Amino acid sequence: MTRNIEEAVVLQEGRRGQGIMYATRLLQAFQDAHQLHRRLSREEITLEGYRGAGSAIKARIAILLNRPPLQSTVNERLRKGFYKHHQRGSLLRFLDGPSIPPTNNAAERDLRSGVTARKVYQCSRTQGGADGYAMVKSIVETAKRHHQHPLDVLIGLQARAAPR
Repeated sequence: MTRNIEEAVVLQEGRRGQGIMYATRLLQAFQDAHQLHRRLSREEITLEGYRGAGSAIKARIAILLNRPPLQSTVNERLRKGFYKHHQRGSLLRFLDGPSIPPTNNAAERDLRSGVTARKVYQCSRTQGGADGYAMVKSIVETAKRHHQHPLDVLIGLQARAAPR
């Protein structure tokens, strides 16, 4: 999230007007949300304080996203992309559920071994093979994260999918 906004800020550096201000305000709001999550995990604030501050940050971001189209094409593309996730309720979900991490860094770390394997095996021969590998890898990593044995989960899924 913040990387996309930072890129928008960089693309608009040196320009005057509202464009640079919009991206900067959006970036600051997301940084504040991440900092709030860090403060809760360090037990610097209470859950009640987290929810109150989170509501205020969500309101700031909603104001920035629920507005007429922007003149800057960079900002408008950014706003539309975030607005779509905001409408689904997935943009700031970690402010509603403190146990949800604010970034997908852990998921990306889990997938890193799959990327390495793909490079070692010199890619899949077909798109279906690549998709199948990605699906199985995702199931295995999710099972591990939930303290389940991956083979048991795969067998259970296969049994449920088998025709009756």
